[in-house]
Amino acid sequence: MTRYLGMIVLVGVASRIAALPTSDDLKRTVAPIINLGYAKYQGVSLAAGVDQYLGIRYAAPPLGDLRWRAPQDPQPQVDVQDASRVCNQKRVKISYR
Repeated sequence: MTRYLGMIVLVGVASRIAALPTSDDLKRTVAPIINLGYAKYQGVSLAAGVDQYLGIRYAAPPLGDLRWRAPQDPQPQVDVQDASRVCNQKRVKISYR
């Protein structure tokens, strides 16, 4: 009985692995450029027919007088912005000692 249960689990795991997306499913191509008025963004088209745009700015950074205030529109950008990945922000190490 244990032997059959082990085989059922193994078949279940194998079927799950077979259902995972392959590298062909994850291929990316260039998506259309979108214009949001304040900036233009170039994203990627995924194999599933979905255009993906990551890291789009939605407001000006909350610095100085903008801290703890309502969001302000972001500064206009002339160049097309890369929206193929999320921006990498610097990590700040906080110590509570």
